[in-house]
Amino acid sequence: MKREWNPVIYSGCCYALCAFIASFIFNSWPGEDSFFKVWIFCLVPACFTLFTLSSIYDFEETKDAYYESKLADKRNDIISDDNSKPAPVPSPLTLSNSLNKQIHVQLKDDPYCRTPLESLLAEKNCVILSAQSALNELKRRNKELEIKNSDLKSALNSAEHQIESLTDSLHSSESTYYEKLEKLANENTDLKSKLYSCETEIDYLRKRNSRPYASWNMEIVQLRAALDNMENERDALRNKCNEYQRLIKDSKK
Repeated sequence: MKREWNPVIYSGCCYALCAFIASFIFNSWPGEDSFFKVWIFCLVPACFTLFTLSSIYDFEETKDAYYESKLADKRNDIISDDNSKPAPVPSPLTLSNSLNKQIHVQLKDDPYCRTPLESLLAEKNCVILSAQSALNELKRRNKELEIKNSDLKSALNSAEHQIESLTDSLHSSESTYYEKLEKLANENTDLKSKLYSCETEIDYLRKRNSRPYASWNMEIVQLRAALDNMENERDALRNKCNEYQRLIKDSKK
């Protein structure tokens, strides 16, 4: 706290001290002139006291002006720091060390700033500035996280649409191949019935030993070849259907 000088007490102390010193001088002074008594006991202590008081008031005014200039400089520094770029969010230990360093730098070369009031003011200003910087940094990070979250949601929606499209395509392909497989099975059944009728007719002609046996035999060979081709195509389609079923099961997992 700033010390307050009491002029009455201080002037009384100075006057008593000067009178005490003057008493020793008067005891050693030759003669008993009353003028010198008055001059030594009254004028000298009074003049010394007034000179000391005037010096103290000048010193107080100078110190008050110095305090005011320092406070104005700190206010300007605080206003200019508000527009600066926010620093990264410090940890509590780093924040405490930073505050101690800032207070030490401000007070180490300035004896008038070492008063408790100035130290407390500097500490509070540092805490406020650090809290504002931390708040700005948290707001910036929050905006970045919101942007990243939006991008991830867009990517997730796109992936879900792609999975739905692939699933629909697989179902459509599966139904198409099942239809083709059923059609081939029906054609295979027709060929088998036709082959059976041909073999039956061949047996009948063979028993009668007639001439059209060779033509029927050629037709049987052709039918057998067509039947083998149809069975091969049916097996290929069945394998494709099994592969599509496996892909559909994997996509549902």
